[in-house]
Amino acid sequence: MSRLTWNAPEGRFFDAGLDRGVLYPKNKPPVAWNGLISVDEQGADETRTYYMDGRPYIHRPKPREYAATIRAFTYPDEFSDLMGMVEATEGFYIDSQVADSFDLSYRTSIGNAVTGKDAGHRIHLIWNATVCPEGTTHETISNSI
Repeated sequence: MSRLTWNAPEGRFFDAGLDRGVLYPKNKPPVAWNGLISVDEQGADETRTYYMDGRPYIHRPKPREYAATIRAFTYPDEFSDLMGMVEATEGFYIDSQVADSFDLSYRTSIGNAVTGKDAGHRIHLIWNATVCPEGTTHETISNSI
């Protein structure tokens, strides 16, 4: 008979940090993405309820809609094309152009109470994504990032 153990320090894992982002533009080689701050993933599972004679009789899961927000203090030049900002000639950009989809991966560290954040890594994959910019902010240079 096996025994159940709760709250064992070596069995309680957490994710910490984010590093080693890689941008995979379609039909181009992968590019290292330095400057990633966070990737906030959204999307929740939902169910669709079917009724018969005014009473629910079945609950079916709906396809999940995935969305993510990428925060970075810089991005690779190849990401400009994916945002619809195409360089027409050196230093001259045209905005609001049709953008292509891309893939992205990034790594987080796995940790526990025994080994700290050095218990391993988890690779996150995002594929066939498109960019929908929320906006771009340009500020004067100051002491804060």
